[in-house]
Amino acid sequence: VHVWTADSATDVVEQFSTGSPVLIIVGYLLMIVYAGIALLSLDPVQSRVNVGVVGVFLVIFSTLAALGFSSLVGLALNPTSTQVLPFLVLGLGVDDMFVMAHAFFSVYDHRASARRMTSECLKRVGQSVTLTSVTNGAGFLLAAIVPIPAMRAFAIQVGICVIFNYFVLLFAFPAY
Repeated sequence: VHVWTADSATDVVEQFSTGSPVLIIVGYLLMIVYAGIALLSLDPVQSRVNVGVVGVFLVIFSTLAALGFSSLVGLALNPTSTQVLPFLVLGLGVDDMFVMAHAFFSVYDHRASARRMTSECLKRVGQSVTLTSVTNGAGFLLAAIVPIPAMRAFAIQVGICVIFNYFVLLFAFPAY
């Protein structure tokens, strides 16, 4: 027999409203390890573990900057923002990072200048990364019409994070 009372509902909301920083840290560490393994090669010259690790850190920093900006404009953090957003935005940002990293490795030529290789890489994948980022950002920002305040704030925060991730990956990641 399960008894459900108003106090039970309050207890459940409080239990699930507290974020778990340990879970977020473990999730991000697992993504750093995965990015390193995904870009690992047995040939030490072709191995790009550092590129994957730096890419994940760029996504982490851009997400933190976006959440800071969101707070600056008055969007309050809520349980969805603290528990779901970090993983959702990490996945969206790291996806674009992998697309750009693999494209760069496909155009890599030790005789060409870094500028030339970066230009060729962005020619190949710039449109697809832009299209996915615009689509994801617009989809979340359009969810601002949802009448539930917590969901509206979450959707706008994710949209802002997607925009920040896009610009960081477009300008900072190729520079590395």
